[in-house]
Amino acid sequence: PQPPAGKSREAQSSSPDSLPSGNLPPATNSAKSAAKNGAKFLALWADAVSSDPAARKKSRTSLAQMIRSEEGMLRVWAMYAEGRSLVMESDPDEVRKGVGKMLMIPAAYGIEMPRLAEAAVAQSAIALARIQDGESAAILRRIQSEYQAQFSEGSEKDNGKQNETQIDKQKGD
Repeated sequence: PQPPAGKSREAQSSSPDSLPSGNLPPATNSAKSAAKNGAKFLALWADAVSSDPAARKKSRTSLAQMIRSEEGMLRVWAMYAEGRSLVMESDPDEVRKGVGKMLMIPAAYGIEMPRLAEAAVAQSAIALARIQDGESAAILRRIQSEYQAQFSEGSEKDNGKQNETQIDKQKGD
């Protein structure tokens, strides 16, 4: 295909939005943002769970900004990372604050992201046990067991469907 009038091939290929030749669709702004911010998130995650308290605190500030500005999965993962970072602190109030942040995930995103919700519940139970809140930790462990029961049932069903599909494909060969 010819380039649109007024744009040469060179101008098009030097554009940061262009993709390699082929039949690939153009990248959307949200996909570009997710890729860029996803890499940033991974760096923040590493600092958020580091052994250096100053690095954790600085990372949490950036994660809080990401939570306010992002949408979708990246936002939810940033919430988890911020909570995980807070539960690493020695101050029980900070630990409870982290538990509260992580428990927002099963409350608001438990259906869309059940495995992350289960992880948030499990990490919260561990953190509460660490600060001697055994009663709350026990409640969260029961909730985690409910998530695990749902996953094992869902996994068996998913595996069965996958196995049936593979068998059907083999029969057709």
